[in-house]
Amino acid sequence: MEAARPRQEYRRDVMGMAAYRGRGRPSRKPSGPPHPAVLEGWGVVLDVLPVEGPVRGLHQAYVLGGRWFNLVRGVAVTDGVDLLDDVAIVREVVKHVVIPQGQGVRPARFYLACVSRKGEVICTPMQRLSSEERRQLEESLGLEDSRVIVRLLDLDGFKEALEGMGLPGEAIASTARDYVSYNDLSDLARENLLEAAKKILRSRPEIVVEFFNKAEPINIRQHSLELLRGIGKKTIKTIMEKRPFKSLDDIKKVIKADPVEIVAERIVEELSTDQKYYLFVKPRDPSKPFLNYLRVIYGA
Repeated sequence: MEAARPRQEYRRDVMGMAAYRGRGRPSRKPSGPPHPAVLEGWGVVLDVLPVEGPVRGLHQAYVLGGRWFNLVRGVAVTDGVDLLDDVAIVREVVKHVVIPQGQGVRPARFYLACVSRKGEVICTPMQRLSSEERRQLEESLGLEDSRVIVRLLDLDGFKEALEGMGLPGEAIASTARDYVSYNDLSDLARENLLEAAKKILRSRPEIVVEFFNKAEPINIRQHSLELLRGIGKKTIKTIMEKRPFKSLDDIKKVIKADPVEIVAERIVEELSTDQKYYLFVKPRDPSKPFLNYLRVIYGA
């Protein structure tokens, strides 16, 4: 669980989801890499482990991102998050509130799962709240900045909002900007990595089809397609003659193998071992050549 953060850091984290402008301050973006909730949006669960903490569910989830194949660690917000489930990836936000108590006050720390939608930030508590705690929390959120609408929903309302955004509502993992590496994964998460990659690619076959259509030579001696298992120069010549492909079946007829399987294997290799070239996954070592075919495929 993320340690308590200062108020201004919290403001940057939450309000960054809705183009935050601090009062009397120039606009600025949150520092560091993009938040996985924004970058990925959804993913596939690799493993779920019990953890201690005040949040609902009390489980830690390892997730493979469904868009850029980042490895993410978060907290399961909903019950029943299971292996290889599709899961929405949202932001974990820590909010500090002063609660009136008797003749004095007491500090309270709340954990929220948040996502931005249509210019507003919607959140749900990740712990049980008394009616007074909820009232004080809602008032505090409303005072953050009049130009940013922050709404507190119950879990059912939050699920419905996520589904309206095209994200999984029944399974939600909330993360505090917590990317992880392959070495951080549990043994079971590593075992499920290939199946998770295949599940993502089968749900988005255009990734595989467009890679085979757009793959180019790396240099005069080697082609990007040669980095996939079982594809040599003779097969590449046939691919060049037959493309553009329209479906996975068209590719399968040429390469005599399941294209989803071999692309998923390459993604796992890039996540788990050091590579000379990276086709899909951004290398942790910035000196490594990154061909970034996902950006080519998405056109962004």
